[in-house]
Amino acid sequence: MIPEIKEADKIISELNNVNYEKIEILKTKLEKTTSSFSDNRVDGGQRLHSREDALLLYAEMTKQMDDAEYKLRDIYKSIKNRDLRIYFDKVYFHLTNANLEMKYGLTRRQIQRIIKKVKKEHQCRDDVAVKC
Repeated sequence: MIPEIKEADKIISELNNVNYEKIEILKTKLEKTTSSFSDNRVDGGQRLHSREDALLLYAEMTKQMDDAEYKLRDIYKSIKNRDLRIYFDKVYFHLTNANLEMKYGLTRRQIQRIIKKVKKEHQCRDDVAVKC
């Protein structure tokens, strides 16, 4: 296995399914919204301090995402292999093929081949006896 990918996967798995979408949903729920007074509204029994708990959860989730991003950036900076950098840009930083084409001066097909080659190399390093 490629150690950089293994370490990046470990960082991602430590996030416990925290992603930017969940953070945005929580942020939207916490923001004040307006509604018309004509709507019938019934407030149920909410836990005491539920808003404070949600704010703490929001802060914790954003801190986890920021820490993970800094760790991934540190790993990325230490990579010398161009193909592995392209893989990181595509998989972990979610750059599009168009962005990668502009950044590296490659075609879409070349980028796809590089991603496929790195994936295969990463999976094949576990068993040397097995021919990939």
